[in-house]
Amino acid sequence: MSKLFNWFKGLNKIPKIIVSVVSISFAAFILIFIAAGISLAFESNEDKTERMEQRKLEKEEDKLVKEKEEEARKKEQEEEKKVKEEEEKKAKDEAAEKAQKEKKQKENDKEKAENKKVKEEEITEKDTKKYEPKELEEPEEEITWDDLKEKDMIVGKSEKDFSDISNSKPRDVRNDVTGNWRKTTISEGIDIEEYALSYQDLHMNEDEVHHIINFSYNTTTWLNEIGGLLYVDIKEYVDKEEHDAKTLGSGMVLKSYVIYPDGDIQELEE
Repeated sequence: MSKLFNWFKGLNKIPKIIVSVVSISFAAFILIFIAAGISLAFESNEDKTERMEQRKLEKEEDKLVKEKEEEARKKEQEEEKKVKEEEEKKAKDEAAEKAQKEKKQKENDKEKAENKKVKEEEITEKDTKKYEPKELEEPEEEITWDDLKEKDMIVGKSEKDFSDISNSKPRDVRNDVTGNWRKTTISEGIDIEEYALSYQDLHMNEDEVHHIINFSYNTTTWLNEIGGLLYVDIKEYVDKEEHDAKTLGSGMVLKSYVIYPDGDIQELEE
């Protein structure tokens, strides 16, 4: 205690100017420290405020980015939905158009089939009328086939045996709507009218219409019995006509004959 007292007592011996300088220096240091603390406090508050503002701006920017992303996503979804709807609409339109075309095609096919049937009936009726014997007034005396013949048009005799040429049986005709058409194919250099009566006896039944295709002469011969007479048309062969009733016998007529039961062949004028 005495030492401390002596130390303070020793201080009284230091010149006052030095004490003043030291005191002023210490006070200045304290003021500088306080000012620095205040400055740091202000700077800290400013930094904090600036950071808060920065965070706020960043949050706002993030919010804007998210809003834009959400808007873009919604827009993309709407576009995808629109494209999907357009594709569905297009598919429906194409399906409807296809169905309409198929319906129209069926109607056209049906109409063609009906027109073809009518045409075939007209042709059959026409052919029947063409080769139908003229009605005769009841004669006072019995009329024979010889009375009906045009002597100057007799060109030969149908008396040759068809079995010498072929033993094949006639076949049905594809797409024949009558059920009475038959066909036979040969490859012989013959005059078919000379074998027609024999062919009738061998192969033809009542109401049947037969076609003999001769690949040697490229002809198709149409045979039909009407009123006890055998009518024969020799036509140009049309390629592959024998495969379908729609084309069979469609070639141009080259010669027409009527063959009497006694075998006389009478050529018919067109």
